[in-house]
Amino acid sequence: MVSRKALHSLVGKLNHAAGLIIVMGPYLEPLWAALYKGARSRKQIWTKQIISELLWFLVLFKNGDTPVIRTFTLSAYLRTGTRIQIGTDASPWGLGGWLSVDGKITHYFACAVSSDDHRILGVQGKDGQQVWECLAILVAIRLWAHLWSQDRIVLNLVGDNIGALTLLVKLRPPLRNPAMGIIARELALELAQLSFQPDATHTPGLAHVVADILSRVHAPGGTGRVSSELHPALSDAQCSQTSPRDEAWYLAYRARRAKRMKGARR
Repeated sequence: MVSRKALHSLVGKLNHAAGLIIVMGPYLEPLWAALYKGARSRKQIWTKQIISELLWFLVLFKNGDTPVIRTFTLSAYLRTGTRIQIGTDASPWGLGGWLSVDGKITHYFACAVSSDDHRILGVQGKDGQQVWECLAILVAIRLWAHLWSQDRIVLNLVGDNIGALTLLVKLRPPLRNPAMGIIARELALELAQLSFQPDATHTPGLAHVVADILSRVHAPGGTGRVSSELHPALSDAQCSQTSPRDEAWYLAYRARRAKRMKGARR
């Protein structure tokens, strides 16, 4: 258990930092709720109520031993930097996406929905369509984040699923949806490196052809082969290889496992 006084002090400091690091906001709500839920006379709070959020903050501030620094440049504020656009789509069988720089597609990916995805996120096939749409965005951002890590950019995400775009912008997963919660936390860790939040643009399905084709490479009847020949817009683009999405791929998941192992050694 943790003392209510200590938790209140921590939440106050985190709330102050959230004024600049806006991705922290959604993860403060469960901490405030733990403070004020039930009898306020209690001096102790169960850590089980807040452990997920505490681990998320631990990863945010300790990930890679790199401090979180905010650089606000005039070009970024005026949205005159390099324009990077990412388009993603998903099917029950695969994820796909492309990245363009100043209007030209330079990279793309396509990968199958794996058994690890089913196991970790706890959804299957068509029942997890909304989850796969959100996962495709996370995969794309994590795959290509290194391309803009040193630059001030204007990042725009396009897609045909409003729910996935809303999660990206608000980082507030639906209640009672653990899979969306996992993805939201991982997205927040990636977006924490940006000084300004990305834009999100909804595109009708018919206008989202390239990403749709990439997401169906591994579908029944699909080619099963990822190449630039899938669409003329990919002719000069580079295929990016995705990493296996096991527990080690999820940063917050990894922090929870490390804490358990440390506790076991003790």
